[in-house]
Amino acid sequence: MALVKKSLLALTVAATLSGSANAAFFLTPSYTGSSADELSYSKVGVTLGNEYVYGGFSFRDYDIDHAKDIEAKDIFFGGEYRAQLDSKLGYFVGGSLDFSYDEEFDFTESYNVNAFGGLTYDLGSGLSVVGGLGTYLTAPKNFFYPVLMAKYKNSNDLGLSFIAGLPTTSLTYRFSNMFAVAADVKFATAEPMVYMENYYRNYDVYMLDKSREVSVAALFSPADRLSLKAGVGYTFDRKLKYYNADGDEIARYDVDDDLKVFVSGSFTF
Repeated sequence: MALVKKSLLALTVAATLSGSANAAFFLTPSYTGSSADELSYSKVGVTLGNEYVYGGFSFRDYDIDHAKDIEAKDIFFGGEYRAQLDSKLGYFVGGSLDFSYDEEFDFTESYNVNAFGGLTYDLGSGLSVVGGLGTYLTAPKNFFYPVLMAKYKNSNDLGLSFIAGLPTTSLTYRFSNMFAVAADVKFATAEPMVYMENYYRNYDVYMLDKSREVSVAALFSPADRLSLKAGVGYTFDRKLKYYNADGDEIARYDVDDDLKVFVSGSFTF
């Protein structure tokens, strides 16, 4: 299956389909942590944006048995635009730029570029379908991926709503304006590819963290401008893949299935 960048689906496509974004700005700090037998992982970050643009930074820490630890720094920017062609048919286009590196920042080596677009069609009764295509460009290797989804209502509506298809499926049940629960299945997800200068025998190496995941979470909105999310996930089929500058896979580190915890907050202003 083609690689799909996690930040694209989580922050851009999902936001586009849900219809929950607004013109106000949001500030979202987040934390994720997990620990398998041979790998301890944590990620902290913050995102600032609105329905049109976003940007932020994160730090990923990989404590790996029998290999050199990695401290990845991610700086990212992105945006998207959507519009209606008529009462039924709409479209969306967008992209993102992420610089991810271990120790030394290099503009020409640490970039991760996403570009995507597609069409939406309203079937009525809260149901719509989405089809699109994206490309993910990095210094050593390029990828393509499809976006094929069906969407029912949005996560702000009371009762059941969902986004189902590839590469992710998400179901939300909202009990009230203050509380909801959500379940997600990510069939293919990946962190930005990390550039690591002189990592292995004085050669530059690029590392890709790729996995599949199921998770459940609680969403709590104690005030109009504040929302909180906390949950647990089960990560499986996780691999750390290492590439050389020519895009050849030179090593692979298979990680045991593990549980993760995550928490985030979002303040709108």
